[in-house]
Amino acid sequence: MPKVSRRAPKGDARASDEQNPSDTETLMRTETLLSRFLAAGAQHADPAILQPAATLLNIYGEGIAAQSYVTTDPLTGPQILRPDFTVPVAQSHIASGEKAARYAYSGKVFRQQDRTLDSAREYVQVGYEVFGTSASIADDAEVCARISSVIEHLPLTLVIGDVGILRSAITSLSTTNHRKTALLRHIWRPARFQQLLDQFAGTADLPAFIGDLTRSSSIPLIGGRSPSEIEARALAVQEDARCGPIPAVEVRHLEELLRIRGPVSTCLLHLRELAKRWPNITQNINRMNERVDALRAHGIDANAITFDANFELSSLEYYDGFVFGFFAEHPSIQNPVAIGGRYDALLERIHQGTKTHAVGAAVHINRILQLEARQ
Repeated sequence: MPKVSRRAPKGDARASDEQNPSDTETLMRTETLLSRFLAAGAQHADPAILQPAATLLNIYGEGIAAQSYVTTDPLTGPQILRPDFTVPVAQSHIASGEKAARYAYSGKVFRQQDRTLDSAREYVQVGYEVFGTSASIADDAEVCARISSVIEHLPLTLVIGDVGILRSAITSLSTTNHRKTALLRHIWRPARFQQLLDQFAGTADLPAFIGDLTRSSSIPLIGGRSPSEIEARALAVQEDARCGPIPAVEVRHLEELLRIRGPVSTCLLHLRELAKRWPNITQNINRMNERVDALRAHGIDANAITFDANFELSSLEYYDGFVFGFFAEHPSIQNPVAIGGRYDALLERIHQGTKTHAVGAAVHINRILQLEARQ
């Protein structure tokens, strides 16, 4: 079976673009952008640099959690240097009891980096978040346009996607709920996603260790799980393996979807043709079309937008709908200058099952200054 094309995230590129401008330049630009967001009606959010680690690590996906700096305070227990602003701002909003609100923030975030990279471990973000009572396309377009307005002087390409299209495709597969759940859980891990898809499509064998586990009389503790939990999981996988494979035509449709990339108008035509063969994705495609119209209404040139069905599927795990990023045309700056998206599922998790809706984005100040210096 052909492999699903899953591009590496821009954020993992070698970062020669991380040379720091002066602190004065950074501070001035940070204050300028923050003031523009506040002037647009946003409240100022200023979450603490140190956050409770136990809470946040359970909320963040594996990618961010693995990059976080964790320490221990003798009074408050494990603490984490904030790896981003989204979760603490969302927690503060939910605690406020407000239904709808806009927030702006600025400050440093902290991420560990691969030893082979020369990426900054701490950098300044300025962000804008919109919380609403519905998953509004108008809010999606507003946030994207608001970010665009503060960086429109730069030569940038807007790339958009929609995790919701892929999620709707997976949930409509003719297979068990167990398999759908597994694929949805690993959307963010391309290699594991492909491995599971091959297995469920019948083109890869069940891992041999599964059978060994269920026959073992002395199963060791692995990752904190008890022998009974491990055995139950192994039996569930074995039982699932006895189900028939996902229909080959559906696998081909999924592969086709994940390969779609290019000018948004061309991609929408491709998506509509795919929806004729796969009607379950039609609603999400219609919403993408409406979203492009809403961006156009904000003055964004739709002819200059790139659509990528894979966009951000290897990075921030909490996005579950519309995603977007602004990328520099300069080859030395491969990471996004600004990035954002919708994260309703994250809000629902924080709010313990209550439906809550939000979309937001952050601008990387250093990359703005670096790009300006290269013009």
